[in-house]
Order: sequence, then structure tokens, then C-alpha cells
Amino acid sequence: MVRSVRILFYGVVQGVGFRPAVYRAAVKRGLEGYVMNCGSHVEVVLKGGKREVEEFLSALNHEIGPLVRIERIEVKEGNFEGEGFIIMPSEGKEEDTAYPPDIAVCEKCLEEMFDRENRRYLYPFTNCTNCGARFTVIEALPYDRERTAMRDFRLCRACREEYTDPLNRRFHAQTISCWNDGPEVYLMDGEGRRIETSDPIREFSRRMEAGEVGIMKGWGGMHLTALPEVSGRIRELYSRPFKPLAVMVRDIEEAERWGEINEHARRMLLSPQRPIVLVKKKEGERVHLAEKVAPGLPTVGLYLPYTGIQHILFFHMKKPYLIMSSANLPGEPMAIEESEALRLPADVYLFHRRKIVMRADDSLLIPREEGPLFIRKSRGYVPEPVTIPWKGCGIAVGPEMNSTGALAQSGKMYLTQYIGNLRSYSNLRYMQEALEHLRRMTGSPEPEFVAIDMHPAYSSRRLGEELSERFGAEVVEVQHHHAHASALALEWNLSEITALTLDGVGYGEDGTLWGGEVIRVEGGEYLRRGTLSGMPLPGGDAAVKRPVRIVWAMAERLGYDEIIPDTREAELTRRLAPRAPLSSSMGRFMDAVAASLGICSTRTYDGEPAMRLESYLDAEIMLSAPVPPIEEKGGLKLVDLEWVFHELFESLTSSRSTCEVIAERRKVHLASKAVGSALLGLLLIALEDERGDVGLTGGVAYNREVEAVAEKFVREQGSRLLLPRVFPAGDGGISAGQVSVAFRRLAGD
Repeated sequence: MVRSVRILFYGVVQGVGFRPAVYRAAVKRGLEGYVMNCGSHVEVVLKGGKREVEEFLSALNHEIGPLVRIERIEVKEGNFEGEGFIIMPSEGKEEDTAYPPDIAVCEKCLEEMFDRENRRYLYPFTNCTNCGARFTVIEALPYDRERTAMRDFRLCRACREEYTDPLNRRFHAQTISCWNDGPEVYLMDGEGRRIETSDPIREFSRRMEAGEVGIMKGWGGMHLTALPEVSGRIRELYSRPFKPLAVMVRDIEEAERWGEINEHARRMLLSPQRPIVLVKKKEGERVHLAEKVAPGLPTVGLYLPYTGIQHILFFHMKKPYLIMSSANLPGEPMAIEESEALRLPADVYLFHRRKIVMRADDSLLIPREEGPLFIRKSRGYVPEPVTIPWKGCGIAVGPEMNSTGALAQSGKMYLTQYIGNLRSYSNLRYMQEALEHLRRMTGSPEPEFVAIDMHPAYSSRRLGEELSERFGAEVVEVQHHHAHASALALEWNLSEITALTLDGVGYGEDGTLWGGEVIRVEGGEYLRRGTLSGMPLPGGDAAVKRPVRIVWAMAERLGYDEIIPDTREAELTRRLAPRAPLSSSMGRFMDAVAASLGICSTRTYDGEPAMRLESYLDAEIMLSAPVPPIEEKGGLKLVDLEWVFHELFESLTSSRSTCEVIAERRKVHLASKAVGSALLGLLLIALEDERGDVGLTGGVAYNREVEAVAEKFVREQGSRLLLPRVFPAGDGGISAGQVSVAFRRLAGD
């Protein structure tokens, strides 16, 4: 009897052309056996011994596509008594599964789409085993057509021939289709009536170039589209007066007209994930349009087409750019259903008949030499697992804003796609659906714990408590900035870290609002080593929306009455300030600096004042800023913000300038000195530890000047700055930190 071996492949090996690659590698070498999709892995049985296995694995490396990621291989004894090499039907095991994200249409498919002689000429759902929608169309595993959004579209004869031909790149490509058997594309007007046209995409492109506002169905949701020249209409229709809008450009050459594209940005723009990439605006022919879509900001978000419809749209358009932003009402999830989209204002709607199983916003990142810094990690990256050192099962529900959830099981952690603001009931249900989808897709058992933020009013907390009751799981409460620092430690494979956690808000154990913290993490516990001294937030959330209130409150405290105007709002601020909640937030401090200099005194979207301030920060001036007094109270070191505000107000009043008339260069100097002082104070506290490198995380880490100052200052002290590489630096990474803290605490670490 001929010996057989059984080889098990774990990782991203479903929906990426792995089984066809196995088939080709085996057949070319005359090997007999089979390959089978087992849900948690792919099983290969071969007749032969050690030599045949080694030759097969060597050959397989040359056959697999770019999306395959093999995490581990197990070789065992097997049994095969048949002849030839066959692909067996899938089995339904689902535990420990990795399944692929959505990937941009590949070059070979694009060549076919724009070849007039090809049967898929201008066909918008062209894809193969190496590209196309995956996460957003898969309903269950194993990944076969009947478990996807394409199950209602029966393959025509030509597609079936491709599907069953092992030498064709569409062999067992579960979502393939063509003009004869694929989803319909159609147009509707603002009244929800069908627009009769023989070419819906061409007609939509014509209307875009005519200056209309459109909504267009993609892979993971609806996009709001218009030319940048008419961005004012979008801003008016959706009450987004200054919020930055992403721009899709036809090709990398057009991207270079909009922004400064270095090699790292180029790599990200051209990657199969096709994220939105934040790049510095470029002076030249597109600078006025860049200012329209990202007013007052030093950067603009650009990305390249990734779906067939998007590529065909640009094929028909003369303009090589188009606003392509998530179609949703403020605070609500991205629309995925036709009925949802038609409730959003637009002139024309481009829909298709393929169901969106799981919505997924476009990913957003900052390119860096060390790898991307994620702001929003979603389409193209989700649901890639991260290996963790714990084998149990748990769930984390994140914070309140810019949220993701997390599922951990069997030594892997999966973050959900970007969810958003959980104050919205729709987003709260979206979070629950996303976690349930992950549990179903991975065959997860009931969780042992549910990790939540300690803020008593967060909606995510209530969701976590509901899940805990449903599963009988332990609730683990995690402080916001502890979670930030723990996520950073986890991705750097550290059990201890000292990190600056700088953001807008996080509920502290003392009942105040933290956000400018030096946190020391040791296992599942933490120590708050340093912070900014507290600023009043008169009116609470009203001061977040109107940070000029923080300026007036500090001016009242320090005796700079000339800074406070004679208005009803200012008088109300005076009365509220003594009893106002206190915040140590670096984000709120930067908002106040922006307001004091007339850069931005009213917030119209999350993070706006601090984001606008970035244009006025200079790393070299920040590094030369004076360090404020640092005092210690009960073991906690405080960077004196009163001193920083005093220096700022003294400069403002001594020059007898008002917010409106301060010269631009003067604003750069004053802003850089103020922010630099606060930052250097926190860095000095962190560096006193002398126990290794220093981390930087939280939403403020997205500020390039802050990062540059921290990196240079820490390096000059002989240490290294650790930045997030895997998880978002902002609140989208909180759920990962919550999981880490929960596991460590339950293990007694």
C-alpha cells in the first residue's frame, strides 16, 4: 500500500485561489490525492512521503496568489486510495477560521474589462480568485457560492466552464459573473423613480460632470459623489460645512497633482487594499480644489478606484477626480439598502442588485516609513486576525466614538470594521451585528468575558452589560487610557510600557475627564504617572463644541479680562467656570489654543479645532519651547497648564492683538510654543521611567508635528518612540486594549 500524507494549511486560504493553486502544483508533478476546504483550514492529502511533500510545498510557493497568507502547516499521516488529484466538496467546520478582506480588482481583470473583444467588456462585477469583494459578500463559511451574496445568480455556461477549469484563474472563484448571469445595475432619481437608460454608469458619469450630486452603491456601502467644484452642495445638503471629504482619483498621476506623494504614500495608494491615504496638499493646479474638500487642513484624503463600477465611471468621465465619501447622515452608519439611500438627499442614485452582507467603510491611514498609521481600519484590512498569547474567548465593545469591537478566541483577535459613534442606536445595533457576524464566521464559543469602558454613561457599556447577561460572561471594566496603552503594548509584544496617551476624552478613576496622560502599564494593571493640570469645560459638551469657552474660563482664572468679550455667552461661561468639569485632555488643550489664536473657535466635526491647528505647528519651534513647571501631588506629576496659558495670554495681550488680526507667522510661533511646552512636559515625565522605550498613542498621535517632536526628543534622550502599527492610534484601537487587559486580569497577571 502506498503511503499517504495529510497536510493542513491554516491562515487566509479561502476565497483567495488557494485550492486551485494546490491543484496545479499537484497535477504538474503527477501527484495523486485531494484538496478540501474544511472551514478552519484547507486539507491536502497526497500519495507519497517526505520527498514528495517537500517538492509539493516548494512548487506551491510559486503557484499561490498574492492574497494567500499561510500562518501554519501541519503534516500528519493520511489515507487516499483513489486515482488522480481531485478537489473535494467543502466541509462545514468553522472554528479557528481566517477569511479574506475585500481586495481591489486586479490588473488582469481590468485588462479584460477594457478590452472591446472580451465578453466582460465594461462589465462592472468582473473579478477572479485574486481580487474582488469577500468580507462584504460572504454570509457563512466554508466560502462557497451558495454562502455568498451571489447565490441567487446562477452561472451561465461560459462562466461555469471557467469555474470548473483548474487552469483558469477563475477556477472555483465563488463570486464570478458576466453580462449574462450577473447583478443588474440601474439608475433612480431623487423621487425614487427608475431612470430608463441603456447604460446606467455612463449616464451617471454624465450627470456627475454636469454638477449633480449622486449616491452610488459600492461593495460595502453607499458613497456620496460629486465633483469637488460643487462640494458646496454636499456641504449644504448634509450640514457638513467644513468636514473633509475624500477624493477618488483616476490614477496615481492624478494623485500627484493633488498631494505630495512619497514612496510610502504611493505604496499605500497602489496597494490591493486601496485605503484613503492622507497626504500633504500640493501647491499647483489642484490646490484650490483640495482646499474646497479639506478646508483649513494641511492634508487631503486621496484614493484610487477599487471596484469595477468605479473604474468604468472614470473611463466615461473627462474629469479625473470625484468626491467619494461615505453616504450617511451625521452619526449614522453608512447606508447599504436602497431604501436607506433614497432617504439621503441627492439628484441621482446608481444602484445594483448584489446584496451587501456586511457594510464596511473605506479605510483611512497616514503613510509612514515604518508602516501605515491607521485612523480607520476597515475595508481591505478587516477581518485579518492578530495573533495574541491567550487561548480563551472574549469580546470587547470599545468606547463611544470612532468605535470598533473585538473578538478574541483560540489565540487570535479580530477587530470589527469601523463602526463609529455609538450614541446612535443604529450604530449600536451595527456593533452588535458586526460582533455576531465575527462569532458566526469564526465558530466562536460563548465568551468568558465582555470588556467595557469605565465611563458610566457610554452606550457601549450598556451593550456590553447586555452581552454579559446573555452569555453569562464576566464584565471587565477597563479605563480608557489604560486600554490605549495596552493596545500599543500588545502590538509591540510587551507586557510593560510607558506611554503618552493623548486624546480628546476618557473617563478617569477620579471622575474627571482625562486625555493628556503618561500611563505606565504593567500586565493587567496601570499607574497614572503624569498628566496635564485640569482645565474647566464650562457647559461640558458645549465647551467641546465651542472651545473658546475654555479660553475664556482660563482667562478669567488667570485675570486676563481683556481676552473675554462682552457677550452673553462669555458671561455665561464666567458663571459656569467655577463648577465646570475638569479635563486634562491634550486634545481639548489644543482646541483651546486654536480658539485663542482665531484659528477655529467652533467645532463642526470631531477633532476640527486641533486638526486645523496642525497647519500652524512647527516641530522645530515646538522643540525649543520652554518646559512648564511640573509639580507632584500624591505621586502624580502635573504639567502646569495655567503657566502655559499665562505665557500664551501674556503674548497675546502684550502685542495688543486680537484673535482676528494676529499675523499668520505669529500664530505659528505662539501655537508651537504652547503645544510644544505641554508636550515636552509630558515627555520628560515619561522619560524619567528609565525602563525602556516610550509609546505615543491616542488621537493626538495623528498630528504629524506632535509625532515628529516626540520622536526627535525621545531619540535624543537615548530611547525609542513606539507608535501604533497594527491597531488605530485613536479610539478604533481601544477594543484591542480592552481585550488585552481583560485576559491579563483574569489570568492574574
